[in-house]
Amino acid sequence: MKRTLLLALALAVIPVAVDAQNLDVDYWQALAERGDPTAQNNLGVMFEHGLGVPRDAMEAVRWYRLAAEQGLVDAQTNLGIMYFSANGVPEDNVLAYMWMNLAAAQGNESAGPIREVIMGRMTREQIDEAQRMSTEWVEAHSPGGN
Repeated sequence: MKRTLLLALALAVIPVAVDAQNLDVDYWQALAERGDPTAQNNLGVMFEHGLGVPRDAMEAVRWYRLAAEQGLVDAQTNLGIMYFSANGVPEDNVLAYMWMNLAAAQGNESAGPIREVIMGRMTREQIDEAQRMSTEWVEAHSPGGN
């Protein structure tokens, strides 16, 4: 039920990120391996949904994480959904909230409502931990950060 609710919410507010005209895995793979975060996120979408490749949630998470760590807001949102829905990773509401919080802070309009759904399943302590982790991530990834 939880996954269905989140998936419905996500599909309502998040457009599929892959260029619908270009499902050439080799094209995206080459760019992604050079560190292009948009290409990494696109590969994540392709693996999550089986677009031109076999469905592989763990591979989707790998590509989403690489792009999210570079600050790509769509990848942060996608990775948060993966953690919340236990798709390719164990369920982890703290990490799901952290990634949604980071995406919302960058202006992703869909991340806030999804974060609220996640927050409804967390304790106050878990929320505090997720907020602390968000702050640490921003500090570590800001100009002049370590």
